Amino acid sequence: MTPTPWSIPVEPDADTARQWVVDELAKDAYQATGRSWLQRLLDWLGNLFDGIRASPGTLGFGGVPGAVVAIALVVVLVGLIALIVWGPMRSSHRRGVSHAVFQDEVRDATAMRAAAEAAAARGDWTRAVIERFRGVVRDVEQSNWVAVFPGMTAHEFVTQASVRVPTLAGELDWAGDLFDRLRYGHDTGNASHYDRMVALDSHIVTADVVAAPA
Repeated sequence: MTPTPWSIPVEPDADTARQWVVDELAKDAYQATGRSWLQRLLDWLGNLFDGIRASPGTLGFGGVPGAVVAIALVVVLVGLIALIVWGPMRSSHRRGVSHAVFQDEVRDATAMRAAAEAAAARGDWTRAVIERFRGVVRDVEQSNWVAVFPGMTAHEFVTQASVRVPTLAGELDWAGDLFDRLRYGHDTGNASHYDRMVALDSHIVTADVVAAPA
C-alpha cells in the first residue's frame, strides 16, 4: 500500500520512535523556553530508546512490543511538555498583542462614561465595559499623569499607569486584559465586570499619583 502523508507505522522501531520525539521537541515552540533542560530530556530519551533497541522485550506488556509502550509514554510526556510550554506562551502572546484603546476618538471622559451608562442601561455589558475603560484612560490623559498617544494599546496604558498608581496596578492589569478580550471577541462583558470597572474608575479619580520617574 502506498503510504499517505498522514499515515504512520503501527509498530515503529526504536530509531523511528526516537526520531519522532527529536523532531517534535526540536520545534521552535519548545526551543523558545530554553535549550538546556530540553537537551537533557533528549539525552534521556535517547538512552531510553537505546535500551529498547538493546533489549526489545524489556518494556513489553501483555504482548505489546516495547517500542509501542515507549511511544505511548513519550506521547504523554510530550503532551505534558506542551502544557508547560504553550500555557505561558499563550499568556505572553495575549499580553504582547493588545488592542488600541482609541481609534480617531475625540470624546472626553464625561462623554465616555455617559456612553457606558447608556450601554449598561440597555444590557449591553460588553459595550459598557469597553466604554468605561476608555473613560478611565481619557480621565488619566486629561489629568496629565500618563501621556496617551494615538494608537496606544491597553497594555501600554496599563504599564505606564501602574507605575504612577502602584496601589491600583492589579486592577489596572485586570481592566486592560479584559478590554483586550472583549475587543478581540474572546469574552463577553457582564454586570460584574462593569461594576468592577466603575469601581476602578472611581479609585483612579481619587488615587494618590506617584511622581513620574526622572
